[in-house]
Amino acid sequence: LAGSSCQPLEQARELLWMLGRLHSNVEFDLDSTLIDTARWPIEEQDFSELLGNLADNAGKWARSRVRVRLSEKGDQRILEIHDDGPGVAPEERSQLGTRGWRLDQQMPGHGLGLAIVRDLAARYQGAVQFEASPLGGLLVRVEIPTQG
Repeated sequence: LAGSSCQPLEQARELLWMLGRLHSNVEFDLDSTLIDTARWPIEEQDFSELLGNLADNAGKWARSRVRVRLSEKGDQRILEIHDDGPGVAPEERSQLGTRGWRLDQQMPGHGLGLAIVRDLAARYQGAVQFEASPLGGLLVRVEIPTQG
């Protein structure tokens, strides 16, 4: 993993464009404080899988909006995905990303997305947090430290 990096902005733009076509009723916004050429210490494929899983999930639950936010704070690389869907009850948030546990059995997919996200974050000593989003739905925040 040493030495691999990705360009999060470029990848996020491409991914959100594709997801916008897949979830045509949902608007995907990209909100970023990064410079265009910013690089993050994450393999391209891992970043795509991280963002892809989270944004696709948000797209399934959202009523009309998903906001992806990329930022850096100190040595943390922060990826936030907000949606304006029904949200997740606080007592159920800790279960999210547990293999085999699904919030809604009716939703398409097999519940592995968030487990994969947790595994990927852990590979980079990162953390995944689930909170209420200001948009009304769920906020998933992934923080990845820069390996110094």
